[in-house]
Amino acid sequence: MFSNIAYTYSYNSVSKAIKITDVSAKEYIRYLEDSFLLYEIKYFSYSLKEQNNHKKKIYIIDNGFMLLNYSFTKNSEALFENLVFSELIKRGYEVYFYNRNFECDFIARKNDKLVAIQVCYELNGKNTKREINVLKKLTFNVDKKYIITYNQ
Repeated sequence: MFSNIAYTYSYNSVSKAIKITDVSAKEYIRYLEDSFLLYEIKYFSYSLKEQNNHKKKIYIIDNGFMLLNYSFTKNSEALFENLVFSELIKRGYEVYFYNRNFECDFIARKNDKLVAIQVCYELNGKNTKREINVLKKLTFNVDKKYIITYNQ
C-alpha cells in the first residue's frame, strides 16, 4: 500500500495482488489506519452508497515513511501531494477525492464549507491549463478552489 500513495484502488484489486480475500484486504488497511500509519480517503459524493462502492485512495500520515520506499525519494509530486494531504488532516478537514472523467486531488470539508484543491509541484506550460480546467469542471458547488504549488 505504501508504494501506491495517491492512486485509486479497490479492496478486490488489493486482494488479487497479494492473494487474500477482499474482506481481509479491507481489514488489513483498517489496521494500518488504526495504527495511524495511513489514511484511506473516499470518493466525494453526497451519496454514501456511491462513496462506499467507489475506489479509494491511500495517503501516509508522515512523508518520512514514504522516504523508506526508494521509488518515492525521486517522486517530488507524490511527496508534495502527501504533504498537502497531511496538512489538511492536521487542520481538521475531512478529505475526499473526486474522479469522474477527470480527477480533482482533494475535496476538503470543514464547518460545512467545501474546498477543491489541485496539488501541482510546479505549474508550467504543459500543465497549467489542465490544472485550472479541473477546478472549472467540477459539477457541484464549492466555496473555494485552490491550486497549491511548491514555490509559486
